[in-house]
Amino acid sequence: DDLEVIVDPFKVCVVNNLLDDKEILLKVREEFDEIEWNKRSLDLYEFFQSKDLKDVNSYYISCVYEFLKSEVKNWIQSLTELELTNISATCSLYGFTDYLLVHDDRQEDRAIAFVLYFTGPAGWDCDKGGALQLYSKDNTGEPLNIVRNIYPHHNQFVFFPVTNNSYHQVEEIIHKNDSRMSINGWFHIKNPLIFDDPVCKFPKSGLFSNNFRTPQKCNLNLEEWIDTEYLQAATAASIQQQIEDESEISLCHFFKIDVWRNVL
Repeated sequence: DDLEVIVDPFKVCVVNNLLDDKEILLKVREEFDEIEWNKRSLDLYEFFQSKDLKDVNSYYISCVYEFLKSEVKNWIQSLTELELTNISATCSLYGFTDYLLVHDDRQEDRAIAFVLYFTGPAGWDCDKGGALQLYSKDNTGEPLNIVRNIYPHHNQFVFFPVTNNSYHQVEEIIHKNDSRMSINGWFHIKNPLIFDDPVCKFPKSGLFSNNFRTPQKCNLNLEEWIDTEYLQAATAASIQQQIEDESEISLCHFFKIDVWRNVL
C-alpha cells in the first residue's frame, strides 16, 4: 500500500512512510528553522536551499543524510542495477510563489534523482500547489504536457532515473502560510550515461535500466580556447566555491580574444 511505480511519462518510484521513527521527522522540521538558507533565484527557479548536507552540522538532518547515502543508496542500487558512487543532497524550502520550471536534471554523473518530503503531520493540500509535475515529450524530444502531479506527503520518498525522458518541474506554491520542505538531491554514477535515441526505451531487465553508451573521449587543448586565468588552480578553486555557495557564476572574457573573434 505504500509503494507505487509510475511508468508514464517516465519511470518514477513513490514510497510512502519511508522512515519508521516519526520523532526524527519532527526533529528534522525543527532543524529546518535553524539552518542557514540561501535564496536561489533565476529565470528557471525561485526557492530557498541549504548548503550541501555534507557541510550541514544539524544532528537529525545529518542522521537522515547518512541513512540516504548508505542504506537507501544500496537499496536503490540493487533495484536499478546501477553502480552508484556517492550522493549529493541539500534541504529545500519552497514558500509562497516559489517554483522550479521544467528541466530533466541531466548533468554530468547524476544517475538517480530523489526527494524526501517533510510537510508535517498536518499534511499537504493540493490547493497549496507544490506538486512534482511529470511531463510527456513531443516527437522532437522536448517537454510537451503535464501528465502526472505528485503532491508532497509527510515522510514520502520519490526517486527516478535521470534520463532524456525525465522532464519535470515543481508547481508554484500558492499558499501564504505553509512551505514545501524536503531533503533532495542525486545519487551519482562513475561513468555518466549518454542516451542515443530521442525517446528512451527501457529493456526488460532492471527496474530502471536504460539504453546508454559510455562517452567517447575528446582531446581538446583548453589552453588554446580559454583565458589562461581560468585554468589556474586558485581560480578554479574560487569558481568551484562560488558554484557550491551560490549555484551560479558569471565568467567574463571566458574565451581568448582571438578565438572569440574567429567564432564571431
